[in-house]
Amino acid sequence: MNGLKRENAREKLQSYGVASELSFLQCLALLFIGLKLVGEITWSWWWVLLPLWGPLAAVGALFAMAGVLYLLAARSDRKWR
Repeated sequence: MNGLKRENAREKLQSYGVASELSFLQCLALLFIGLKLVGEITWSWWWVLLPLWGPLAAVGALFAMAGVLYLLAARSDRKWR
């Protein structure tokens, strides 16, 4: 019965567009924030929140690589004309 309730709750959350599970990086960020707030770590807030910026940095790196490849392809195309 408990599994059925859990599935219904998960479906309801997903129907509202709410994620029902946290990723590893989100859990790591929550852990770091908690440790920072209780004073266990003295890191800068930039380092504490770094796991939240990871996916954005990965997307940015992909766009940068695509841009470089595009420029190299355009340059080699002009070279052969």
